[in-house]
Parts: sequence; C-alpha cells; structure tokens
Amino acid sequence: MIEVKSSVASPLRFIVTRNEWDQAAKFGPAYLFHVWDMARSPAVLYERTSAQVAAHIPSDNDKGKWKLAEISLGI
Repeated sequence: MIEVKSSVASPLRFIVTRNEWDQAAKFGPAYLFHVWDMARSPAVLYERTSAQVAAHIPSDNDKGKWKLAEISLGI
C-alpha cells in the first residue's frame, strides 16, 4: 500500500489524516508514504515507512482525539 503526498512547503512536511494513519497501522511494513517535494525542479520523491512516521503521530487522551497530523520530513 502506498499513500502519495505532495508538498511545496519549506521545511518539507505533509498532512496525515486519522483514517490514513489507521490504514498505515493496520498494514504496518506493507504501507509506505511517498512524499513528493514539488518545490524542486524536477520534483524529488522521499519514501517513509509507517514505522518512520509512527514516531510523529500524536496520542489520543481522555477527552481528545486527533484528526490531522502535520509530519515534518526533517529535510
């Protein structure tokens, strides 16, 4: 499974929805994020595994659940 994202943001980052993350967690190593840096010419592809993204996913707590998370690629 591949989730494709693109961004022109600097520093490079992308948005993950709760549903996208639930699917990534479900499929584990078989789920990849392909993030295209469209600010470069030609565009550059970065690949991240669900395990690499997991460290940046917020946690739910008693009265709150996250819906969107902004993930920085640290590039």
